[in-house]
Amino acid sequence: REARAAAGLHHPHVVPVYDAGRDGDRYYIAAAFSRGRTLSAVVPEGGLEFPRAARLARELAEALAYAHAQ
Repeated sequence: REARAAAGLHHPHVVPVYDAGRDGDRYYIAAAFSRGRTLSAVVPEGGLEFPRAARLARELAEALAYAHAQ
């Protein structure tokens, strides 16, 4: 249900979902391939400098607010 809802989202910070369903006993989500690193790989051991952390938090908050508004 969540994947189908995500399929209607179009935002630069949300990975596009194309399809979701079930094949026998397995569920699947078909999403766009997103080249890059995970958030845990981007954030160094000691954390981020404030400007970078604030920018990242803003982008995440905007994407989440967009998703909730839909």
